[in-house]
Amino acid sequence: MNPDRLSRLYDLMRSHNLEALVLNPGPTLTYLTGLQFHLMERPTLVIFAPPAAPVIVLPDLEKGKLAQG
Repeated sequence: MNPDRLSRLYDLMRSHNLEALVLNPGPTLTYLTGLQFHLMERPTLVIFAPPAAPVIVLPDLEKGKLAQG
């Protein structure tokens, strides 16, 4: 994950009083994380809730992408 982009996201979330943000696959998720997933029937989500590290929820068959990214 890009630390500068993540820091900016967390700053924006604080300024808008957002405790958490959940993103599904798409350009914003790719921009923030560098990971590319496709929308499918099995959920793939990244949960951003500062100050905690992002949490990635994904099917087992997608775990290989984390090692590559």
